[in-house]
Amino acid sequence: METIVTEILEIIKGAKDSISREERIRSYLEDLACRAVSEALDLIGIPLAERPSYKELLHAAQEQG
Repeated sequence: METIVTEILEIIKGAKDSISREERIRSYLEDLACRAVSEALDLIGIPLAERPSYKELLHAAQEQG
């Protein structure tokens, strides 16, 4: 969790303006969510061929939030 906070702080400090900051944070969080799901699927042993694509995961996340 500490690494995530550090990476978000780097994005906040490095962004030129609030729009850029928001876009970079959103992109980071989407990537983080996909990596977390992928790691969870690895842990429970779902084969790569049966996993949802990044696009499917992104669409599902956008529908929920």
